[in-house]
Amino acid sequence: MKPLDPTNCIDCQKILKHWIEFQLVDEQGQPLVGMPYKLISQGNKKDIRTGTTDGEGLLREENLPPMPVRLWVDAQKLTDEMEFRQLRTVRGPLGSKVRHNAKAQGHSYRYVKIGDLCDQTPVIEGWVKTELPKYHFPDNKFQGFRAVFMDERWVLEVCPYRAWVLLLHHQPEYSLVNAYNQGLMSVLVYANATDNGDKKAKEYRGSVFHFFKEQLLDLSCLPNRIEKKDFQPIVYDVPFRDRYIVVEFIDTEDDLDTQMFYVANSKELIISWRGTASFTDAVITDLNFKPTKLPSDFIGKGRVHDGFWKAFWAGMNKPTIRKASVFDDIKELRKDRKIFICGHSLGGALALIHSVQLKEYNPCLYTYGMPRVFTYSAIMEIQDIIHYRHINRNDLVPGVPFEKDMHNYYFENGWDSFGYAVEALDSPVGRKVASFNTSLNILTPAAMLSNHMDKVKSNDLFLHQGKTVHLYKGEIIYDSTANIVSPINITKKLEFNFYLVPSLLPNDSAIEKFFPNNKQPNKSTSQNIFHHFSGVYMDFIKEKLISLCTPEHNVLYKENMKIFEDKMNQQKNALKEEYFNYQYFLKLEQQIGLRLSFSQESESGKRALAYFSYNEKANQD
Repeated sequence: MKPLDPTNCIDCQKILKHWIEFQLVDEQGQPLVGMPYKLISQGNKKDIRTGTTDGEGLLREENLPPMPVRLWVDAQKLTDEMEFRQLRTVRGPLGSKVRHNAKAQGHSYRYVKIGDLCDQTPVIEGWVKTELPKYHFPDNKFQGFRAVFMDERWVLEVCPYRAWVLLLHHQPEYSLVNAYNQGLMSVLVYANATDNGDKKAKEYRGSVFHFFKEQLLDLSCLPNRIEKKDFQPIVYDVPFRDRYIVVEFIDTEDDLDTQMFYVANSKELIISWRGTASFTDAVITDLNFKPTKLPSDFIGKGRVHDGFWKAFWAGMNKPTIRKASVFDDIKELRKDRKIFICGHSLGGALALIHSVQLKEYNPCLYTYGMPRVFTYSAIMEIQDIIHYRHINRNDLVPGVPFEKDMHNYYFENGWDSFGYAVEALDSPVGRKVASFNTSLNILTPAAMLSNHMDKVKSNDLFLHQGKTVHLYKGEIIYDSTANIVSPINITKKLEFNFYLVPSLLPNDSAIEKFFPNNKQPNKSTSQNIFHHFSGVYMDFIKEKLISLCTPEHNVLYKENMKIFEDKMNQQKNALKEEYFNYQYFLKLEQQIGLRLSFSQESESGKRALAYFSYNEKANQD
């Protein structure tokens, strides 16, 4: 005879006198009403209790033995409902008002994911993996929620079934949030698909797949790792079905070493191109500046930097898992989606070419430290593309290729080596060498090749496209007055970081003086390679964003701006023309503070900025 299992058979009815309650609520404390459930006591597994939660999200079962119970909820109904419940701003247990209230009322409390309650695997739109989303489904066993203590109420705070997405605004006006988030995507693309780009560490954390497939699906905290850097993007929560379902990473490797990624959900397509990161990028792509004639089905007029053009098509022709090529995949994804494109350095150049290709779909392009790509004739055909071109201080890369017609007789006739030599020697550096040789009566190679140089010149200069955004450091150098404490004059320097977006004051007469169309800012004169790094761009933009959206930093920001303005007025005579320059810059600086109003107009924008500002404050406390 099989021995009696006491957990399956309880004969003594005297002990069936216990009860238990569960109250199911979301993170806002709102009840989950009408949820079908199943409850089984380990004291009698054959006694299966079923029902639905009431108007307060409450269920109660009585006449139970003094044994632990397990609770399951209908998987599909719970999943569908929790997609549309919102998160609280403060993540983690300390931010839970539900927990505080439950404890205050003497109830037991647990924070649970939907996977802790589901009775089976729900249908998840767009999910093809065998393993379920690990944050929402900590395991795939569906063992239910186990409660040990009887004769009390358990308050279960259920995490909404949501995901993070980037806050982006598809609009012609400048957006500081776009500048930050698209800038971070321009940094992320320097990582690889499954490692963060560090050749030694090869760490998964910070990689493209880690960011989109794990960080944006983990609601325990905000995403905070971009490549090898600690940056927190501005995100908000959406139903899980609206997450980024398409995540593609492209690396052409030996074929010009082009790298990019693109991601898409039901509403948006985000594309990021990588900048210079290898010898191939620097020599074969960047220095191959030959102005190549554009095909008639692309723009039809003007020329394009040959190295950038070839690198772009190396990426577009790469096969993907989904389609025969990146070109075909994006051609399908672009339909009925808002398109955002970005890139830093070489990546900005490729992003501009891609934006031209997608021109009829109205892409929103933000670039950082990008070089010139097209010549004047082509630029005139693409002026209406939404493009904000960021330049950090005296970054040298936006100054190349030089603002000149670099097409010549030798390029025209297929003698590219001579063509490059002529243009290099006709550059500012080459002319300095030539002037030195002339003083020594030495005939330079440029002089020897110059007979044919001007025969095909058409004054089709390399120019920039897009509206300028200049990240500029203002400085006032002054002598402190001698006093009892310091009996000698000491030279001091006062600095202020100006965020200059001239399109915010389009009718100001100073705009043409400092920011001529399609050219470099006139205040960007000297050249500094250390101003070019993507992390330096993002530190500048992040600092400004924090100064504007967190109250404590905003007070300090306004104080520093007032100090700079006061010192500027004190030093008016010494500053001379620079005084009037700073007057204009202060007007532009005041305008950037209004840029967050676009983000704060929508509920998603308000939530995203609330998440960002709270967590930035928490990180610094």
